Amino acid sequence: MADDGVGPEVTFSDGDSVRLTVAVGRDNFQDLAGDHARDTMRLTFSPFRSPCSHVPATVLDLDAPPLFDRGVVRDDAGLREAFLRDHRALALAGDRFLDEWDLSRRPGVVLATFRFTEKHVRALGRHVESETSARCSPYALACGAAWAGVVHARGNRSGSARFGFVTGCKPRAKPLIPANYFGNCLGQCRVEAKANGLTAAAASAAIWRVIEGLAEEGRVSSFGFMS
Repeated sequence: MADDGVGPEVTFSDGDSVRLTVAVGRDNFQDLAGDHARDTMRLTFSPFRSPCSHVPATVLDLDAPPLFDRGVVRDDAGLREAFLRDHRALALAGDRFLDEWDLSRRPGVVLATFRFTEKHVRALGRHVESETSARCSPYALACGAAWAGVVHARGNRSGSARFGFVTGCKPRAKPLIPANYFGNCLGQCRVEAKANGLTAAAASAAIWRVIEGLAEEGRVSSFGFMS
């Protein structure tokens, strides 16, 4: 990334290659990859590098060549520049800002996985529809379950609970973005609800209403984009 304020660019020349990093550990992989609670200190590996000679590009048979023009994505909120400033700040600070996110550096912290299976998604979807008449997407259902779980775990009993998330805006943008656009089109969204008694069904319905609102004329651009 350039330091002169110019945005980053990805370039490729014929014959370019990348390095493949291989992480090697002596711990039990099956145990580390399980769903039960694991000590996060065990998830730290000592990687070493072995160069990869060439990574071939996959050629796609498209009706039109990929479109790389970022100008087709509106950014009225100026998110692109905001993210670039954040990335530059992180680059200057090294890894200090990210230390708090590295659970492997916190002794006594465990990590567990809770599976949200298709069976759970369908059951929650039926529950939401029976209570709110909302037919939520699987993404909204998963976000709702996570949000309600966090609120419940924190023991919030009063006030408001807020949840921020991103969602795909390509099919909702005005004007429409060409189908051959090669890049992301994500809108930043936020939702607020009463913390007391927030259920997964209520949370999912609230999130889905925000996502549906993005399709309204002019609403998408008010949230901004990342591309």
